Amino acid sequence: MNFGTIKDIFASQYIESHILGEDKGKKLYKKFVKLMSENEVLKSQFIVYKNVENKYFDSEVTASDYLKENISVLKKYSKEDIEKANNKLVKLLESNGIDTTPDTYRKLHESLHTLIIEDKSAVNINRLHESFNVVKDWLLVEKVEDEKSEYVREGVDHKVFLDLVVEKYNEKYSELSEEDKEIVKVLREGDESSMKSLMDKLIKENIDLINQHLEEYGNNIDIKEKLLEAKDVVYKMVDNDKSFGENVLKLLELKDNL
Repeated sequence: MNFGTIKDIFASQYIESHILGEDKGKKLYKKFVKLMSENEVLKSQFIVYKNVENKYFDSEVTASDYLKENISVLKKYSKEDIEKANNKLVKLLESNGIDTTPDTYRKLHESLHTLIIEDKSAVNINRLHESFNVVKDWLLVEKVEDEKSEYVREGVDHKVFLDLVVEKYNEKYSELSEEDKEIVKVLREGDESSMKSLMDKLIKENIDLINQHLEEYGNNIDIKEKLLEAKDVVYKMVDNDKSFGENVLKLLELKDNL
């Protein structure tokens, strides 16, 4: 299986766990990040796939050159090395009962995978040429960038985030808590003032919880130190309006752990 599909499945599980208030996807994604940090092949693939997915050029020549440079980064690894590394992630998904159905970027990811693992030969030259054009054409499509909607945490694609939020909103709305409903509503509407209000609310709730724990466990130096560190992190988010999605995820996770 290609790395692009694999990483998006892990990202979807991570996002879904936040929406539904479950821990399975969060723990699974931490294992994904750990495996990736320990494996140079996985780490290199992650960088190349994110480069290609998010980049835009208005010149076909520049797009082609950029694609060639990214592919060359991975050509030092053999097909066997790449498949072995990717299979570690696939086995982790399968051992947790996760469906490995191809993602919404299937054609892009499969084409990029072909360019990475296949060598030029008379037999597959047409396939390589077609795959190259698929990825090159993707690079020539302008991406919508919205700093206020950049739902990225450890490489989680904000487009995947939004797609999954809408899906869960439609399928499981009645099962969501009032807080989840509010968050989904804000994410769907994308209104800046609503986003700021949500951030302010989450910040206040986290500070209140931290203060409660300080009163209860203030005599324990170790716990007090960790709580004060958490409090400092939260306060630093007050004026950081350029990472809304990331900060919301951090605040939700902190609130769950307090």
